[in-house]
Amino acid sequence: MAGGGILEAKLKAYKKQAEQLKGKSLEVGFFEGSTYPDGTKVAEVAYWNEFGVPENNQPPRPFFRQAIAENKNDWVAKVRLLLEQGATIDQVLTILGQDIVVDIKASIAAFQDPPLSEATKAAKRAKKSLHPDKPLLDTEVMYQAVQWVINNEN
Repeated sequence: MAGGGILEAKLKAYKKQAEQLKGKSLEVGFFEGSTYPDGTKVAEVAYWNEFGVPENNQPPRPFFRQAIAENKNDWVAKVRLLLEQGATIDQVLTILGQDIVVDIKASIAAFQDPPLSEATKAAKRAKKSLHPDKPLLDTEVMYQAVQWVINNEN
């Protein structure tokens, strides 16, 4: 019967955690209000980078989807571990949000393919870019704008 007590306690803990999750969500990305100095929305630039702009000969550079594909299993494992260790939902979502931001930034920083054209590299050098040879990194505005937030709807 002792095993039944442990199972019952775990089920109660999971039920409590599920109740804490009601009305909460985690968002990670580029939020309203994040803009470049000229007023261009960072979310728009991130979208153009992610999916490309064929009419401007800008190929897709799917840094966001790549970050998800490479890290989603680790995120799920971390959530499971944190819940098993008794972390609150807010603690889990905070840690997960921080980790996802780090992983998206790492994806931006590591992105290489497709490479920039020679014309783009020359233009970036002429304007004294911080990273003239790297895709997705120029002014670092998009890189710095990756954020997370917990939404509470209750």
